[in-house]
Amino acid sequence: MTIASTHDTIPTRAPLVSNGALPFRVRSSLAASVIIALAVYVGLFIGGAVVLRDPDTFWHINIGQWMLHHGTVPRVDFYSYTMAGKPWIDTAWLSDVLYALAYNAGGWRAVVLVADLTGAAVIGVASYYLQQHLRFSIALLCAAAMAWGTFHHFSARPHLFAYLVLVVWLIALLNAFDRDKPTLPRLYLTAALMVLWANLHGSFTLGLLLLYIFAGCCLWRGWAERDLAECRRILANVALVSLCTLATPYVALPFTMTSTLLGNSLISSHIREWLPPDFQAHRDWLIYFLAIVMVMPVLGVRLRGPRLLVLLALGILALSYSRGMFTFLLLAPLVIAVPVAKAAPYFARQEPMDRDAPQTDPVVGLLARRWRSVLAACLAIFCAAQIVAGWRNVAPDESISPVAAIDHVRKAGITGNVFNEYNFGGFLIAEGIPTIIDGRAELFVKSDLFRDYFAAKDCRDLGRALAMLDEYKISWVILASDAPFAKALAREPQWERVFADKNAVVFVRRNA
Repeated sequence: MTIASTHDTIPTRAPLVSNGALPFRVRSSLAASVIIALAVYVGLFIGGAVVLRDPDTFWHINIGQWMLHHGTVPRVDFYSYTMAGKPWIDTAWLSDVLYALAYNAGGWRAVVLVADLTGAAVIGVASYYLQQHLRFSIALLCAAAMAWGTFHHFSARPHLFAYLVLVVWLIALLNAFDRDKPTLPRLYLTAALMVLWANLHGSFTLGLLLLYIFAGCCLWRGWAERDLAECRRILANVALVSLCTLATPYVALPFTMTSTLLGNSLISSHIREWLPPDFQAHRDWLIYFLAIVMVMPVLGVRLRGPRLLVLLALGILALSYSRGMFTFLLLAPLVIAVPVAKAAPYFARQEPMDRDAPQTDPVVGLLARRWRSVLAACLAIFCAAQIVAGWRNVAPDESISPVAAIDHVRKAGITGNVFNEYNFGGFLIAEGIPTIIDGRAELFVKSDLFRDYFAAKDCRDLGRALAMLDEYKISWVILASDAPFAKALAREPQWERVFADKNAVVFVRRNA
């Protein structure tokens, strides 16, 4: 692989029209993308509450409801007793409002529906782009691999909305750069997307990084060709889009949140999604990652300019954080699609794409001719799924929502400060119980509490852990049933176990 400022010219082909308002390729790609999106939706639908497996979903919905009720965004913490009144911002405030609206409208079923549809749209949009450049069967294979590689990260959290914007953002950058004269997308598109993204999720900083990479390569080419007018246009585009990130209730504060998360070793040591990917536990990640990396030298693919830089940046994120691995598996096929098509003609899309052309894939021809019927059938399947959904009881798993334990706590009249399991924090917030710590790691990591909490929960020093319970005046403890600290507390005469099931165990301080 080499990096160069030269641009591989990709010939543009006029879309062929076959007796219809939409071009032949558009109709076939649209029908196929809807089918792929429906397949992803059905997979998520069959999984039931699979998108509700993250405990943070509870507090995202709760804070969204708070914002709807108060008509403003939070600026201090009011969910924990350890950080109450300390500055805290919700960088995903718009996503939280959307989830809250869904929950208010239809409970957990509506939240699942929104998450499933968003996840399906992510893969559907990506597959549409792949079909414009790759052979139909290869594009479908890539879309299936993307869905397989990212399925486990599709949960009802703000990052799911961000994935959809991220895919559209990268596709817009790639399409603009692949024109006869490489440039950036239209300002109105990038500005609108950035304003939306900056309010949906803190990952908008990744979008800025991608923009700067493509803009830098376009500037290099414009400077080499002495096209100063184009250089000025690109610089103005980048400056205005960068300013769009300030169009949030918190102005520039969301930038600090990203640096806090990425630059703190404590977070990357204890929070699963910020840990490096575990290839022993997830061999499918390793297979997918190596397949993407190895396909390029095997096919003689040469990445140039922004594509090489973007893939390197995504690779660094993938090997540094588990969340970065999901991003790599989602975006890498989009980055290499055009170079693969140029290096291996068999992998390129088939031409001509006309109904009567013998070279056309018969499945593509069928989809193009029957695209209205395909869309109608997909809509019917979706509606049938909603009917079935009305008969199902969908709720988060009890491993993150210890309903029985909290019911016992309330019936027993247990009150006071709690030492809670990290993954129970979201549920306690939803139940109106102030936490010692919860999923808002960026809030707690600024103090010694974060380090001391995990040292205590993992029972590295029992004496220090017991002292922490005294320091924070803990009256009761709720932990996962298999937590090391729970087993240690069972042997302490000062603490009495009053409840236990397969999900949680509750201790109270004797004579408290």
